Amino acid sequence: MNFSIPQRIGIIGGGQLGAMLAENASQLGIGCHIFCPDPQSPARHFCEKFICADYTDFKALQEFASHVDCLTYEFENIACENLEKLAPHIKIYPNIDSLKISQNRYAEKKFIHSLNLGTAPFCLIKKGQKLHEILEKVTLPAIAKTCRFGYDGKGQYTLNTQVELENFLLSMPQETMILEQKIPFTHEVSVIAARDFWGNFVPYPVTQNIHIDGILSSSTIPSNIPYKTQEKLTETVKQIADKLDYIGIITVEFFIIHTQSHDEEDLIYINEFAPRVHNSGHWTQDCADINQFLQHIRCISHLQAVTPHCQPGGMINLIGYDIHKVADYIHKPKHYVHIYGKHNVRHGRKMGHVNWRK
Repeated sequence: MNFSIPQRIGIIGGGQLGAMLAENASQLGIGCHIFCPDPQSPARHFCEKFICADYTDFKALQEFASHVDCLTYEFENIACENLEKLAPHIKIYPNIDSLKISQNRYAEKKFIHSLNLGTAPFCLIKKGQKLHEILEKVTLPAIAKTCRFGYDGKGQYTLNTQVELENFLLSMPQETMILEQKIPFTHEVSVIAARDFWGNFVPYPVTQNIHIDGILSSSTIPSNIPYKTQEKLTETVKQIADKLDYIGIITVEFFIIHTQSHDEEDLIYINEFAPRVHNSGHWTQDCADINQFLQHIRCISHLQAVTPHCQPGGMINLIGYDIHKVADYIHKPKHYVHIYGKHNVRHGRKMGHVNWRK
C-alpha cells in the first residue's frame, strides 16, 4: 500500500488529549485543526486553526473537515450519524464501527462476547422489571451503568442488596441500563497498543492502574502480574484490534483475579475499550522513546507503528484541587509535570499529571 502523509489532521475534541496529539503531530511536520465547543480548551494553544462550534453542528463539522486531510477524535461521545455523513468524503481514524461499539456498553459487551472473550456477567435492565428475571443472569453485588455517555465513574450505581436493586428498578434515571456483576478483582490493568495500515500490532507494556471514585488515580509499569497473563492480555487486545480492522491507538481495560496458584491461570475480564489515546498511557511521554500520542499520529498518517522501548515508571493524576500540590513534584528528580491549562478547578476534573521514572 502506498499512502501519502497528511499535511493537516482534524481532531474532534479540544481537551488535553487533543492538545497532546496536536503537539506531537508537529514533530512530524503535520498541522492540526481542532473542533471543540469550548473556546478555552487546552488544545487551542497547539493547533493551526481552532473551530469553536457544538459537536452536533453538522454544517460546522462539514466545513471543518473540508480543510483537513483526515479526521481523528480524542473522546467517544460524538454523534456517529454526523461522521457517517462525512465518511464518503474524508478518512476517519479509528473507523466509525470502532467508535459506535465503544459508545454503547451493551453493544461493547456483545461484541466482546462475539470474539469468545470474557466480561463480567451482565444484562440489560428496564425500569419496573421483575427482580427474579435479573437475578437469573447477574448475582449481587452489581453495578448499574448507563449504556451511553458514562466516563470516570459517571452514570454508575452500586447495588449491594435485593432491596437496593428493587428500589433502583422503580426509579432508574433511564428506561434501559446495563447491570454488571461486581468482580472481586486483585488487579486493574490496561493495555495500550497501536495498529497501523499494514496490520502491524505494537503493544506497550501492561499498565497497572488504581482508580479512586471511578477516576484513574495512578498508573505503573511494569505491572506485577505474571508474564503469562500479560501475554494473554496483549493477545486479547490484538484480537479485538484485528477484528475491528483498527488503525491508531486502542486501549483495553481489564479486571484480573490473580489465583496465586501454579496450577490455575489468572482470570481475565474485559471491562471496556477506548478507541483513542488514553489517560493510563500518559506515562509513555517520559518513560518510552515513542509516546502514545506520536504513535497514534504515525498510524493515522500512513507511517508504520514503532516498537517502543520503555523504562519502569508511572503516572500520577492531578485531579481537581490536587493541582495545587504541583510544587510537591516539580523539583523531584525524575518527575515530569504536565499541566493542561484548564481555567476552572473543580472536584473530579483532570487538571494535569505527573510522570515519574525509576
